[in-house]
Amino acid sequence: MIYDFCENFHLYRFEKYEFWQQLFAFISDLTAELAPGRYPLQGEKLFVNVQEYQTKPLEAPANCLELHRRYLDIQLVLDGSERIFCRAGAGLAGRQPYSESSDCALLEFKPEGAYALPLYPGNFILLLPEEPHMPCIACREPAKVKKAVVKIDRRLLGI
Repeated sequence: MIYDFCENFHLYRFEKYEFWQQLFAFISDLTAELAPGRYPLQGEKLFVNVQEYQTKPLEAPANCLELHRRYLDIQLVLDGSERIFCRAGAGLAGRQPYSESSDCALLEFKPEGAYALPLYPGNFILLLPEEPHMPCIACREPAKVKKAVVKIDRRLLGI
């Protein structure tokens, strides 16, 4: 996992990967005016989902951790704010088995050992496959958020 400010994105030296400059240019141009939808950069290997939604309270009964196997996530809030909870996956019960088509398994959320990271416009989080995380949690009260989620197929990085 990497959690940092967008202005430091260039410090992560992934230039050996051909897609990195294309991704960096796209991320550099992101604004809250970008319409929700899917933006393919390299088909199913590299794409961006722009989403709008209402954040949820931490106590919401449906809250659970998501875990991906195929894709890395880079999550960037374009408007609003949210918290994303991260936690080691050991000892967590499954809520929904892994689905290859959605690249997602759902795990029960236990606050013990979890940590919350705030996401605001101007910072980002990069999550590797197999890193359980729970996005979309309200910072205070539920509020509208617009977010870009970059999906990078792990095979582009050779992992």
